[in-house]
Amino acid sequence: MFSWKPLYIEIADRLPEFESKQADLIGLLKDLANEGVLVSKVLDEFENGRKGELREIDPFTFFASFNRKTGDQHRIAALTHIKKEWRLNADVPKDFEGIPFVQPLSSWLMPFAFKRKAEHVSTLWKYFKHFLPLKSVEDLDTEQMDKCLALNKVGLATLTMGMFWARPDVWFAADGKNIAIAESWGILRPENGETFVAWNQELHARFPDGPCQFSADAHLNSLPPKPTPTGSGRREKNRVDIRSSDQPPSDAGRRYWLIAPGESAYQWDEWAAASYAAIGWGDVGDLTDCPTKNETVERVTETCPNAGKHAVGNMLWNFSQNVAVGDVLFAKVGNHKLCGWGIVTGAYRYDDEFNVGEDETWENYPHLLEVDWRVNREVDLPDGVTLPIRTFTERTHGSEQLQVLLDAYAELGDQTTQYTSEMALSDLFMESSTLDRIMAQLRRKKNVVLQGAPGTGKTFIAMRLAYLLMKEIDAKRVRMVQFHQSTSYEDFIQGYKPMGSGEKFALVDGAFVRFCKAAMQNPDQPYVYIIDEINRGNLSKVFGELMMLIEPDKRGSKHALSLAYSRSADEQFSVPPNVHLIGTMNTADRSLSIVDYALRRRFAFISMTPGFGTSTFKEALQGQGIPQFLATKVCSAMSSLNQSISAEPTLGNGYCIGHSFFTPTEPVAEPEQWYQDIVDYEICPLLEEYFYDDPSRAAALMEGLKLQ
Repeated sequence: MFSWKPLYIEIADRLPEFESKQADLIGLLKDLANEGVLVSKVLDEFENGRKGELREIDPFTFFASFNRKTGDQHRIAALTHIKKEWRLNADVPKDFEGIPFVQPLSSWLMPFAFKRKAEHVSTLWKYFKHFLPLKSVEDLDTEQMDKCLALNKVGLATLTMGMFWARPDVWFAADGKNIAIAESWGILRPENGETFVAWNQELHARFPDGPCQFSADAHLNSLPPKPTPTGSGRREKNRVDIRSSDQPPSDAGRRYWLIAPGESAYQWDEWAAASYAAIGWGDVGDLTDCPTKNETVERVTETCPNAGKHAVGNMLWNFSQNVAVGDVLFAKVGNHKLCGWGIVTGAYRYDDEFNVGEDETWENYPHLLEVDWRVNREVDLPDGVTLPIRTFTERTHGSEQLQVLLDAYAELGDQTTQYTSEMALSDLFMESSTLDRIMAQLRRKKNVVLQGAPGTGKTFIAMRLAYLLMKEIDAKRVRMVQFHQSTSYEDFIQGYKPMGSGEKFALVDGAFVRFCKAAMQNPDQPYVYIIDEINRGNLSKVFGELMMLIEPDKRGSKHALSLAYSRSADEQFSVPPNVHLIGTMNTADRSLSIVDYALRRRFAFISMTPGFGTSTFKEALQGQGIPQFLATKVCSAMSSLNQSISAEPTLGNGYCIGHSFFTPTEPVAEPEQWYQDIVDYEICPLLEEYFYDDPSRAAALMEGLKLQ
């Protein structure tokens, strides 16, 4: 327990030497970001809205950059990097018990450059070097502390968290959880340097186990009560009890909201990583002082006269005044898809210095909510369900659409299920030796293409291979897309897309880059990206730089490259070693060109054959109510047909007919009619296409499929 203390203390001891080398600290954060580690941004804003690289940084902000609420895996990655770069002696922690973390949106203890006073950063460095050698809280220079607290963006909680991180045996951090426990003992909360010293003295006297144990206990004791209605109809904005589940909680004590993370959800990855939600209309200003709907509408009328004052006013009023901690937010992509859901964990706040992302083309979204995004996964909604166009709306209790949203993630489940070779073989019509051979190639090459005739179950097999590689069914680590002629580099990798009215463009990561960044956050677990119909896209155009980066020996940050749209040479991307690609390819489609040879070299190609000759296929048919004579007929007739197709000089094995045509998904009530329908309306039209220049040959083959 508290294994983090030695390394944190050693980092704090080394930090003062970087006061004159702040560019090195900024460069270290940039390196971590390039490796996919979530740390504080290093983009600053200067006069006239100009943005550029951060030029100075204080020690508290540096410490906070890897003590944000972004997950222990990022903390461990950051600390591992710092330990290596600085040649530190302490071990990388195995736990982070008792550490208070800052909200991702509050990890800078300084405003943007155009608002930052010249002495801001130096004041924080001076104070950090002052308290570092102190052994007793009584020796603190409270005037120096008060000078820091008077600075813009420096709060008592974050400043004292930094003191605790650096000297965890000396200082009790005045964060919310610690203050709540102290107040329950009758110890008043500190307000300035003098009262902070007295607060620490009292806690040391009454809690001899020290600050770390106190902080750990405070975290464990911060049990969240459920929201209760007040007499005014507004709910108290308290924390609520949250279930750990992929399915959103459903109870009458919450309200449910639907929000768009920008046009085409271009902000979603940033939201999910940094645990917030935001909307624009920055000109309206801080709405904390507009508690009524009419006041909000009037503010919109004054500041944005061309906006729909009632629609926009109602939206902003809901966002700022009616959303409570514990409410559920669904994030949407367009009008027919969700990309995730989360729980509101903090009250509304306005920050006119906050920008979504680092790209200067991204719009200002200053209206903010802290959100614990529980699920980051796209889900298509059922046919006929169309979500509203507006940015932010409420879905009311009892409505049909709310139930659709609640059910959208229900089938995905929260628990992973172990998946073994035996389970895979029970699903697939192949021999165990064949499955072992495919898995060996997937592990060796990391990229495979399953090629074969129509109906050989390539897509179905790909998903089972993914589960088998992961050794469990975990939909969070598998993503499937289908290529088509319009699939572009901008869709798959990265590109500029119009935002809002189309007057601005933002650089948005494509589907594969987003997937890789998610995999970087969990480097010890395999991730699988399945590309269905991989040869339907213009592969050289779609893959771009990935032609090299997906090679198994070119994985990881040491092989990172600048992408086509990278804003600078320092902004690089790499494919992590734990990402595997599985493509599927229909060999019988004459409309498609041969796969690019450069790309072909990067994949292992495995041919899938029909499973009519396997015993498991016949058993599967009989398990769905197909009598033995008919199951035998299907297997013998289709095997004979495929032998004939394979022998045709203009066709061959790639045009055989797969077993999926005859794989019922539910019990068959009329087996003979079921068979005849498949033959008449699926197999025969395919044979007519194959032998379009020889109708008599097609007719002869069809004859062999008839029931005698």
